[in-house]
Amino acid sequence: MRDKLALAAILALAAIVRFYRVDLTWFFLDQVRDVSVAANIAAGASFPLLGPRIGWTEAYLGPLYFYVLAIPFSISQDPVAGIVFVAAFHLVAVLALFRFGREFFGPGVALYASAFFAVFPLTAFSSRLVWHAGLLPPLVVLYMYALFRLIIRGQSSAVVALCALLAVLTQLHLTTIALGGVALVAVVVFRPTLRLVHVLVGMALFLLLYLPYVAYEIAHGFVNVRGLLGFAASEQGGNGLRAFASVAKNLLLLFLPALDGFILEGEWSRTFLGGFRLLYASEAFLFALGLALCASRLLTRWRLGTVDEVAQRRQAVLLLLWVSVPILMFGTKKTAIWWYYLDSVYPGPFILAGIALTSLPPLIFRGAGQKRLALALVCLAAAIVASQVYFQVHSQRQVVERGELVVLAPRLAVNAAGSHLGTLITLPLGYRREIVRALAREFGVRDEAFFRNVHGAVLGLAEENRYLVRYLSTRYGRRAESVPTPGAHYLVARAEKDNSALGASRSERIGPYTIYEYRPLVDYTSWSCGVTSGRLADVAQWTGLSVPASDLVRSVREGERLVCRGTVHVPAHVRDVKVAVSLVGWAPFEARRHFEARLHIDGRSLSPVAREGRQDPLMLKAASGWSMEIGWASETVFDLTGSVQPGENVVTIELMGTGNLISFDVYEGRSW
Repeated sequence: MRDKLALAAILALAAIVRFYRVDLTWFFLDQVRDVSVAANIAAGASFPLLGPRIGWTEAYLGPLYFYVLAIPFSISQDPVAGIVFVAAFHLVAVLALFRFGREFFGPGVALYASAFFAVFPLTAFSSRLVWHAGLLPPLVVLYMYALFRLIIRGQSSAVVALCALLAVLTQLHLTTIALGGVALVAVVVFRPTLRLVHVLVGMALFLLLYLPYVAYEIAHGFVNVRGLLGFAASEQGGNGLRAFASVAKNLLLLFLPALDGFILEGEWSRTFLGGFRLLYASEAFLFALGLALCASRLLTRWRLGTVDEVAQRRQAVLLLLWVSVPILMFGTKKTAIWWYYLDSVYPGPFILAGIALTSLPPLIFRGAGQKRLALALVCLAAAIVASQVYFQVHSQRQVVERGELVVLAPRLAVNAAGSHLGTLITLPLGYRREIVRALAREFGVRDEAFFRNVHGAVLGLAEENRYLVRYLSTRYGRRAESVPTPGAHYLVARAEKDNSALGASRSERIGPYTIYEYRPLVDYTSWSCGVTSGRLADVAQWTGLSVPASDLVRSVREGERLVCRGTVHVPAHVRDVKVAVSLVGWAPFEARRHFEARLHIDGRSLSPVAREGRQDPLMLKAASGWSMEIGWASETVFDLTGSVQPGENVVTIELMGTGNLISFDVYEGRSW
């Protein structure tokens, strides 16, 4: 009963860190793609033969992930349904880990490992996203459970589950191929008895689960296999020992440097962060101590042959292989390794930490001293768990107040390759959904009118909003709760920005953001663009431009300038005129430049009164599929007061930079 109550408490904590404000999570890049594909599968609109693109390659995974993710979207098209599904999957992982740990390591190790895994910040973060890596933990636990049954118990039938689970895991994330390496080494070393029928059934299940992918490869000349082989060849002779040491160090520290990428120092008290990191380091020390104890068992019991001693020796070998093989396989890659590339080692470190906690008291003390040390270690484990629960709940509260997710991306790479990313800032799904819902329900803005009449750099790319606009427009369009105001446009801006000059007819506050309805001074039907290598007057040809231009994709080469011009109508009673130019562009990594806007009126150049830029990852769709690029988003504000006269004024905007311009918009007011 005590163990059951403890497990219930652990599950409750796991649920808190995963479901508390679960809507305030990332919704860009992979998430937008995955939700769209899964919803289309659930609706019967598409049946893909390929899965997500494999990072740093031109190859793709198998499609099984998309079909699994379609399950929640057959119930609801809300993106939160997918997040809840992934988070619930993690609760299953906690239960599976407890059962696995209790069977092979005892109830004490099982409880410690389950508690640490349930609240581990980076695992909890993965569980609050719609992405393929988020579904790994329960399947990894089941995979290792089957491997332990095969090696420790000698159950030949476990190979069937191993093959099936490996087929699923490698279609979720290619790095899980390391688990196949763990099983291969274990089978070679321990040579368990395998029945032919079980091997054949396992191989058949593996091929069956890969059947759509195999069919695609056969029909397309094995293009993905060739892409993977080419990438593997290019990774030969990577960063060597330096990269390996960096990855091993990060793992031994339980990726604390990567976790620091999610911590904004100014929003935390130094006292808490110091205590939190100390307890986190204590957990990492317990993990390292567990590794040392496993190695010690191998050295001291290698020649002992009782059934129990053989089992303990094999358990130690399997745990060491579980942790070491992924590092050996991926530790010397040339390209950046993100922390979640080693998610396949979880929850191995927590099992090892549990072994350390349960082994220390009898190793050091006897009698009453042993009990006191055991109690002290229980208190230490409880403090670690409590600090991580508080950290994650408070982090979500910060997102509620801040209204945006900020990630210090350079800290997320765990090898020597580093990262070209900077600080990434994005609008959380919850606020994005509430803004789009308010525009559809309260203001009557639906479907494509959203992309014509809604402005604000805080909203990001059009593709990040398209799924929500389609879903919520359909939902509220049927109810006809409101109709749009003819000729109205809308600015979504941070509430603290002064947009009083808009003369908004109405507005609505959503957390730290405000939606303003107003009559625009910018004439959105008058815009055109051209390219020049010299003066603005040298533009040879002007091409009509639909503004906002959300899918512009115009390339600008070195020495060229992209010029856009349009009309601003200023009524006689308007005294304060400010316009913002919003740009998103991307360039090759080595360029690391972003576009800069300059505004000209009546031949005079106006200096900006405010400019803000940030780096964003972009999800771009080409003929070959989706790919990620690094983009620069900026908003530049110009004060036209005193430079424009009542009536029609032509403004020219010069866009300086080299690369590809993705979106361009001009509007009154300021959003960032």
